[in-house]
Amino acid sequence: MKHNDAFRETHEDHYIQATATLLASLSANPQSLKPIINAYLISGTPPSALASHAIVAVLSPDSDDYLEPAATLFAKLGLLRSVALKVKESAANERPTISRPAREARDILKNMAVEEESCRDILMYIRCALS
Repeated sequence: MKHNDAFRETHEDHYIQATATLLASLSANPQSLKPIINAYLISGTPPSALASHAIVAVLSPDSDDYLEPAATLFAKLGLLRSVALKVKESAANERPTISRPAREARDILKNMAVEEESCRDILMYIRCALS
């Protein structure tokens, strides 16, 4: 299955969760994920449950360690602002499978904006945009 099929088709929750987790696990190599992020995870791209779950997975790694905004895959690629706008778009979606994880991502981003001074400008923009 090509990645465009994964984002466009409807899948069961376990598939979505596994694919989102896989995407997040590949975050150590940002450039390899840039085409996928540009095609599905930034503002203006079609909404999907997988996109919303993938954003949450990237922003909230499984470890208990706090992830600094600058250390996120999206920040490393210079796409944090566009991803935040995607989160805002998806949080307003009428389909709960898209909006629920997007709201979770929105909360994560808002918390990052409050806690992180080194990225205050972009994160304050995100916090205002997501309000």
